[in-house]
Amino acid sequence: MDIEQAIAKFSVINLDPKVITSFAANKKVTTRLSAMIEMAGGKAEKTQGNLLYTLSTKLPPTQEEYMKSFVEQIMSNNWTKVMQIEEAVAFMKDKLTKEGTSFVIEKKEFETASGVGVTVTDQDCHNLVET
Repeated sequence: MDIEQAIAKFSVINLDPKVITSFAANKKVTTRLSAMIEMAGGKAEKTQGNLLYTLSTKLPPTQEEYMKSFVEQIMSNNWTKVMQIEEAVAFMKDKLTKEGTSFVIEKKEFETASGVGVTVTDQDCHNLVET
């Protein structure tokens, strides 16, 4: 895929052209991100697009069969921070280690483990550092 094709394809999720240029030659990322865009309905807002891109680079191959659950959390705006993706990946790694590939995601547990509904303000961070 050349740069122009990549920019055209991935601009539907509002990624910056510079970001697209940086990964356009990476077949693994472009293939994964293309699949995620399809799962997301073919478009995304800027924050969602950035999170989909992040997910395409951070999701381990052992968790690919759960990709739809990850994409759903992003597209429903349950996840708005990269840290939530990282926590979800860690949660899944732990579950798959303990329960194996027969593990089925329980939505509430998955959301709790990834920080859905948790809001941390700048003031909260400042207060934590001060204590």
